[in-house]
Amino acid sequence: MSSPYSAITLTSQKYIKHHCFSDSNDAYSNAISGGIAGIIATGTTYPLDFLRSRFIAQIGSDGYTSIFNALSTIYNQHGFRGMFEGLSPALVGIVPYMAVQFAIYEGLMAYIEGNLGQIKDKAKYSAVMLHDIGVNKFGLTSEESNKFIEKTGLYGVIDEGKKLKNDQNNDKNTQKDTQNSIQPRANLEQNTPPPAPSRPLWVVPFVGFISGASGKAVSFPMDMLKRRMQMNTFIHTYDQQARPNTRSMFLVAKAIFQKEGFFAFYKGLVPSLLKSGPSASLMFVFYEAVVKIIRAGEKGIGNEIKGV
Repeated sequence: MSSPYSAITLTSQKYIKHHCFSDSNDAYSNAISGGIAGIIATGTTYPLDFLRSRFIAQIGSDGYTSIFNALSTIYNQHGFRGMFEGLSPALVGIVPYMAVQFAIYEGLMAYIEGNLGQIKDKAKYSAVMLHDIGVNKFGLTSEESNKFIEKTGLYGVIDEGKKLKNDQNNDKNTQKDTQNSIQPRANLEQNTPPPAPSRPLWVVPFVGFISGASGKAVSFPMDMLKRRMQMNTFIHTYDQQARPNTRSMFLVAKAIFQKEGFFAFYKGLVPSLLKSGPSASLMFVFYEAVVKIIRAGEKGIGNEIKGV
């Protein structure tokens, strides 16, 4: 279920954020778009989540034999609505989960991007200075200077510059060719190495883990309630005389609170956090990586078109 769920969530969130909030990156737009995207993804993939819970809960070989057997059995016993038992708490819980997750993720990434932007500006200024050293002091061509700045930094420029200067002392023609290749100072910015990506992938797993775990911690009581309703038989432990009305979220919550207490709503929180954190990390890492690949491809196609 994770792959279609993540794909629908990310696609819906970006679409809603773009068309309803004009790509605004404030906490409000990220939270609202994330919550709506969570509702869409949960509603469309819920039967898969329901089946997974049923297969996990069955004991022995008397349960469902296959997915098709499970679908037909549930449909014959409970009708089409049987595939959506527990949907109400799932929808109620997914809104704060996704709202918190996207608000924290985009907020932290925006903060990191701002700090990296300042570092990038300083690095860009330093790159221009190194470019000047390579060209003006050691007679490197602009292309050679940029190459060694990108590869080894200042020491690469100095070492190569010294090597080239020694060669120039032995061959005056080399110095003449080098001087002809020096570009005007106004074009230095165009020849400096390209700036680092604004969202380095090494940051994404940590931010994704924090955002995913935070969202799950906020919404976990509703997730626990959903799982209980999906089991369809747990209220039999409280009342053996009547068939449980598992479609009533409030009745199930009342039964849990009366028999097990408030902290029953947080049973299984720790393993759930350990699952949600890495899951969110992987989701955002793959998403950011795919976005970078697509943008790189578009940039390459654009350059090819310009060159035609």
